[in-house]
Amino acid sequence: MHASKWLNPKPGSDIALAMAMIETIISDKSYDEDYIREQSDLPFLVRKDNLKYLRETDLPQASADAKDNRFYFWDEKNDQLTEAPGTGTPPVPPPGHLHT
Repeated sequence: MHASKWLNPKPGSDIALAMAMIETIISDKSYDEDYIREQSDLPFLVRKDNLKYLRETDLPQASADAKDNRFYFWDEKNDQLTEAPGTGTPPVPPPGHLHT
Protein backbone atom coordinates (compact mmCIF):
# COMPACT_ATOMS: atom_id res chain seq x y z
CA MET A 1 0.00 0.00 0.00
CA HIS A 2 1.31 3.41 -0.91
CA ALA A 3 0.06 6.84 0.05
CA SER A 4 -0.99 9.22 -2.68
CA LYS A 5 -0.26 12.27 -0.52
CA TRP A 6 2.48 13.17 1.89
CA LEU A 7 1.67 15.27 4.93
CA ASN A 8 4.30 17.27 6.76
CA PRO A 9 2.68 18.51 9.99
CA LYS A 10 4.31 21.29 11.94
CA PRO A 11 5.85 20.26 15.27
CA GLY A 12 3.16 20.06 17.92
CA SER A 13 0.30 19.75 15.44
CA ASP A 14 0.67 16.04 14.69
CA ILE A 15 -1.80 15.02 17.42
CA ALA A 16 -4.46 17.37 16.06
CA LEU A 17 -3.88 15.99 12.57
CA ALA A 18 -4.14 12.39 13.81
CA MET A 19 -7.37 13.15 15.70
CA ALA A 20 -8.85 14.81 12.59
CA MET A 21 -7.92 11.78 10.50
CA ILE A 22 -9.51 9.43 13.05
CA GLU A 23 -12.68 11.55 13.17
CA THR A 24 -12.93 11.43 9.36
CA ILE A 25 -12.38 7.67 9.23
CA ILE A 26 -15.07 7.09 11.87
CA SER A 27 -17.65 9.57 10.50
CA ASP A 28 -17.22 8.30 6.91
CA LYS A 29 -17.20 4.67 8.12
CA SER A 30 -13.98 4.11 6.15
CA TYR A 31 -13.10 1.00 8.11
CA ASP A 32 -13.86 -2.71 7.99
CA GLU A 33 -16.15 -3.33 10.99
CA ASP A 34 -15.89 -7.13 10.79
CA TYR A 35 -12.08 -6.95 10.76
CA ILE A 36 -12.05 -4.62 13.77
CA ARG A 37 -14.42 -6.88 15.71
CA GLU A 38 -12.32 -9.95 14.97
CA GLN A 39 -8.74 -8.67 15.01
CA SER A 40 -8.67 -5.96 17.68
CA ASP A 41 -9.52 -5.43 21.31
CA LEU A 42 -12.07 -2.69 20.54
CA PRO A 43 -15.10 -4.89 21.35
CA PHE A 44 -13.72 -5.79 24.80
CA LEU A 45 -15.81 -4.49 27.70
CA VAL A 46 -14.19 -1.89 29.96
CA ARG A 47 -15.05 -1.43 33.63
CA LYS A 48 -16.18 2.09 34.57
CA ASP A 49 -14.63 2.00 38.03
CA ASN A 50 -11.01 1.29 37.03
CA LEU A 51 -11.09 1.68 33.20
CA LYS A 52 -9.57 -1.79 32.73
CA TYR A 53 -10.86 -4.61 30.57
CA LEU A 54 -13.49 -6.81 32.18
CA ARG A 55 -11.73 -10.02 33.20
CA GLU A 56 -13.06 -13.37 34.30
CA THR A 57 -11.81 -12.64 37.82
CA ASP A 58 -14.08 -9.55 37.91
CA LEU A 59 -17.28 -11.52 37.35
CA PRO A 60 -19.52 -12.17 40.38
CA GLN A 61 -19.85 -15.85 39.43
CA ALA A 62 -16.07 -16.30 38.97
CA SER A 63 -14.74 -19.58 40.30
CA ALA A 64 -11.56 -20.06 42.32
CA ASP A 65 -9.67 -21.01 39.14
CA ALA A 66 -10.82 -17.91 37.19
CA LYS A 67 -8.15 -16.45 34.93
CA ASP A 68 -6.99 -12.84 34.89
CA ASN A 69 -6.18 -13.04 31.16
CA ARG A 70 -9.69 -13.99 30.01
CA PHE A 71 -11.55 -10.99 28.56
CA TYR A 72 -15.18 -10.51 27.54
CA PHE A 73 -17.35 -8.70 25.00
CA TRP A 74 -21.11 -8.32 24.55
CA ASP A 75 -22.41 -10.72 21.88
CA GLU A 76 -25.11 -8.67 20.14
CA LYS A 77 -26.51 -11.64 18.21
CA ASN A 78 -27.10 -13.75 21.32
CA ASP A 79 -27.56 -10.81 23.72
CA GLN A 80 -25.11 -12.19 26.27
CA LEU A 81 -21.68 -11.78 27.80
CA THR A 82 -19.16 -13.88 25.85
CA GLU A 83 -15.51 -14.79 26.35
CA ALA A 84 -13.31 -13.27 23.67
CA PRO A 85 -11.73 -15.95 21.46
CA GLY A 86 -8.03 -16.47 22.04
CA THR A 87 -8.02 -15.11 25.59
CA GLY A 88 -7.35 -17.19 28.66
CA THR A 89 -4.55 -19.21 27.12
CA PRO A 90 -0.85 -18.42 27.16
CA PRO A 91 0.60 -17.23 23.84
CA VAL A 92 2.28 -19.89 21.75
CA PRO A 93 5.62 -18.94 20.15
CA PRO A 94 5.90 -19.42 16.39
CA PRO A 95 7.50 -22.68 15.20
CA GLY A 96 11.27 -22.57 15.50
CA HIS A 97 11.29 -19.95 18.26
CA LEU A 98 12.29 -20.82 21.79
CA HIS A 99 10.03 -19.86 24.64
CA THR A 100 12.06 -18.20 27.41
